Amino acid sequence: MSLKITRVSTAVKKGLYVIKPKGLKAVKTDSIDEVGAVIAHYFGGKEDRARHDIYKRRGLCPLCNAMDEEAKKDA
Repeated sequence: MSLKITRVSTAVKKGLYVIKPKGLKAVKTDSIDEVGAVIAHYFGGKEDRARHDIYKRRGLCPLCNAMDEEAKKDA
C-alpha cells in the first residue's frame, strides 16, 4: 500500500492537501479532518474503521467520495 499526502501552500490557497493513493486519482482537500479520514480509510484497523465509517456517513472521506463519483460515471 502506498499513500502520498502533500501539503501545498500558495498565495491563493493556504493549507491545501493533495492525497494520492496508489491506483486511484489524486484528491484535494483543505481539511485536516478529511486527511485523518483518508488515513483511517487506507490503513485502518478495527478501531480506525469505526472512525472511518463515521466520516463516510457524514460525507467527509474524500477517497470514498471520489470512488462514488467514479462509479456514477461508469454506470
